Amino acid sequence: SMTNHMWDGFWLLSNKRAFERLPKDVQEIVAREFNRAAVEERADLAKANVQSRAVLEAKGLAFNDVDTEPFRNKLREAGFYKEWRGKYGEDAWHVLEESVGQIS
Repeated sequence: SMTNHMWDGFWLLSNKRAFERLPKDVQEIVAREFNRAAVEERADLAKANVQSRAVLEAKGLAFNDVDTEPFRNKLREAGFYKEWRGKYGEDAWHVLEESVGQIS
């Protein structure tokens, strides 16, 4: 079933102290290129998911497309999105919703 509950985001880890020792112009270049790479990776994953589904359906695998809104409503009612919005802050939450649409 296609529940859309797994995040296929781009995980990047670095040493904050080492990054902050870089010149500001280099930090800006690195940040810009990491952001670009993350967007490209998400597009690549979306394309791969479509292609994989087509291959598997051609081999007889059935996919169930699920209405995810009732699940999201339960998360809203339970305060899940409110909690994480508070933890991440408004700027990060705005970036998230730019990618996935409004969820809170």
